[in-house]
Amino acid sequence: MIKSFLRVRKLNLTKNKAVQQSEAEIERIFKELLAQSEDGKTEFLFEGLKLIAGGSCDNKEMRFLLEEMCKVIDPVKPEPEYQL
Repeated sequence: MIKSFLRVRKLNLTKNKAVQQSEAEIERIFKELLAQSEDGKTEFLFEGLKLIAGGSCDNKEMRFLLEEMCKVIDPVKPEPEYQL
């Protein structure tokens, strides 16, 4: 699943409808897998590190993977709105 996500992210440079739909669907499935449990997040981080250490990712895939791993480790928190 991780490799599919990375491959589709690389195709993002060649925008067309089929690529955009594939990217959206795989990203949706990917996010569902990560949202299910802490074990899923831990497994994703472990598998991501194995992919990077194994050398099966090129530089673009590694960048995308590290971005996603950072989002799992430290999710972006929305800015609070202060009403004056």
